[in-house]
Amino acid sequence: MAEDNAVVLRLDAVHKQYESADRDPVPVIKGITLTVNRGESIAIVGPSGSGKSTLLNILGSLDSPTNGSIQLDGQELAHLTEQDLASVRNKKIGFIFQSHHLLPQCSVLENVLVPTLAENGKARRRSRARETVARSRRAWPPPHPPPSPALRRRMPAGRRGACTDQSTQPHPRRRTHRST
Repeated sequence: MAEDNAVVLRLDAVHKQYESADRDPVPVIKGITLTVNRGESIAIVGPSGSGKSTLLNILGSLDSPTNGSIQLDGQELAHLTEQDLASVRNKKIGFIFQSHHLLPQCSVLENVLVPTLAENGKARRRSRARETVARSRRAWPPPHPPPSPALRRRMPAGRRGACTDQSTQPHPRRRTHRST
């Protein structure tokens, strides 16, 4: 098992620019270097258009930097195949979207289990998902009335708990990275 203070994410001089046929390249991210240790939380804040979403897409391996290096658990993401990146996204990266992307026809448990559908070891994941849902103490009784806004906010964390060995409890430390 990794040390509690082990580096889980490292960015080294990450740049991103978008090419355009009719004008000069548009730089969006300009040389971000960042280290995040296990158990740490960070917040990425900045004004509209400052590159926050672009950085999150790169961190989530949905996009690639123009230059620079990104390591997740010591593994350089640029060296991975698309299939390996998909596995990393499913097992190591938790996406919690503003709109939550929940399936209204499904129960809380079924929504929590959505990311596990393509993985082996479903019994273990189902067990973790049930535990996560039980901790929320707000499972929907059939026939699945729509969840409250508060429950919709907690369900993505339940998905994360079902897919990873990570705790769904808040992290004790927070850092803020301001994008420029």
